[in-house]
Amino acid sequence: MPLDGITSKCLAAELDRALAGARLDRIAQPDRFDLVLHFRKDASNLRLLLSANPSAPRLHFLSANPENPPEAPTFCMFLRKHLGGARVLGVSTPAWERVFLLKFQVIDELGDKVEKTLVAELMGKQSNLVLVSAGGRILDCLLHVDHSVSRVREVMPGRVYEPVPSQGKPGAEEVLAAMQAGAPPFAAADASTPLEKVLLASVQGFSPPLCRDVCRRAGLEPSARLGDASPDALAALAETLRATLARAVAGDFDPSVFFRAEDDDVPYDFHALPLSDSGFVRPVRTVGEGLELHYAGRALRNAFDQAQGALLRTVETRLDKVVRKLAIHEADERACADRDRWKRLGDLILASVHAVPEGVASVALPDYFQDGAPLVDVALDPTLSPSRNAQRYFKKYAKERLKSEASRRLAEEDRREIAYLDALRQGVRNAADTIDLQALRQEAALLDAASPSGARPAAPVRGKPRKEPKALPVRHFVSADGFDIWAGRSNLQNDQLTLKKASSNDLWFHVHKAPGTHVIVHAAGRPVPDATLVEAASIAAWYSRATLAERKAEAAEGAKTAVDYCPVKNVRKPPGAKPGMVIYDTYRTLNVTPRPPNETA
Repeated sequence: MPLDGITSKCLAAELDRALAGARLDRIAQPDRFDLVLHFRKDASNLRLLLSANPSAPRLHFLSANPENPPEAPTFCMFLRKHLGGARVLGVSTPAWERVFLLKFQVIDELGDKVEKTLVAELMGKQSNLVLVSAGGRILDCLLHVDHSVSRVREVMPGRVYEPVPSQGKPGAEEVLAAMQAGAPPFAAADASTPLEKVLLASVQGFSPPLCRDVCRRAGLEPSARLGDASPDALAALAETLRATLARAVAGDFDPSVFFRAEDDDVPYDFHALPLSDSGFVRPVRTVGEGLELHYAGRALRNAFDQAQGALLRTVETRLDKVVRKLAIHEADERACADRDRWKRLGDLILASVHAVPEGVASVALPDYFQDGAPLVDVALDPTLSPSRNAQRYFKKYAKERLKSEASRRLAEEDRREIAYLDALRQGVRNAADTIDLQALRQEAALLDAASPSGARPAAPVRGKPRKEPKALPVRHFVSADGFDIWAGRSNLQNDQLTLKKASSNDLWFHVHKAPGTHVIVHAAGRPVPDATLVEAASIAAWYSRATLAERKAEAAEGAKTAVDYCPVKNVRKPPGAKPGMVIYDTYRTLNVTPRPPNETA
């Protein structure tokens, strides 16, 4: 969810404690919506991100320094002029709003100390960063909003800064004071209004998730209608609301992040309070830390998804081309399926050459290749002699025979390439981290070496063999019995693992008749227990599913996957085979459920 007023209040207090008295050293603007302010305080450096991105408005410290453009944007240069070397007086948020006031003290051109305020309005599509003078006028803003954009509130240089319009709801202090005075805590509402919406309309700064949490802690369903709630239920709701308001007013916050699954590494949400109805809750030291975990993790995930999608499109584009080529070659092969007929007609002409008159367009000849030698009509070129007509049929036969053989050979190559590309596509879909993608990009480089027309890479210059890209380390696991288990991240790594890294008596695992990773159990001369066999087979099945969602679904349902295994010495790579393509014999098959391994390196 976006920031709400309660979380904003907690965040402002955190920033005020961290920044009060700090000196602004440097200002950067990595992209259109983001500013990074570099502060120095007590011999420590702090990086504060202010983002007016409509899809992710936020304000928090950064642990890493983002890359900056070669030229600073205009707004960045303006802030450097007005805030360079400024001291932070404090950070606050007014009236439980998602607005942050960063007050600075600067030295003007006359040497006088003046105050300027950088206002961060973090409200979704209306987010903005505004620099305001001590007199309350807008000096400049990140996004200019004139009457053509908003008829309600203009944000333009030179105008008097008008605060964000109030929602007309009382703040936490007012509601708490009213409750202590005996006034009703809830805003007037229709009896059919859900309880969560009643709370949302009653307190400034409450968000829908917080309202739902208050309802559930009171033992009520958030969607229950106000008119259906008993007096005792409303009393319990009021008491839970009072306790929540008291915590917020007293600053008794407990920042937390929330995960949809216990093993997720990127939180989907955050809040200043540990909302009980938000999945798996983990405490963090500050709201700012939760913000960075949430947004930085999401940014990394988005970058990974984009890179994975781009690589997948590259592979699928090449796959589509090869599929179309295969269709053409198969069609050519079918068109030449009747080629033996032309040889037969040439033979019939030569067998009866004495009976074929010259200058005729066709002749009926006995077909000695059929029982009874029935007559068949043979088309002729009247300008050619009978023997030349026979040669014409032989040439047509030879041409179609060569075409058929070439089409069959090319079709087989296409099928092998389709199998390889399908395995590569599966590997891209299975990629779990950036290391996987790096390994797969090495294979994609082989595809990029081909011309846009689909031609294969040119042969290496004599004496200069083609340089293969260096493969990244393979996945490494340790079984419960203490055996090393290796799994390839890509087809290149599969080759490296099976053909170079593994010993002949190690065990090799692969899903049955499907694309997937090569898995090796390093036996080191020891007998491999059944538990390790199952564990290795489960890893092979896990890394052969198309997506993480499919893996988890199959693991939850207990679905079985057939996995073949045999000694490495029974695995061979045919000459000219694509990376990762092998053949094997004398194998056994295990039916296992895909299970996620515990990676150790």
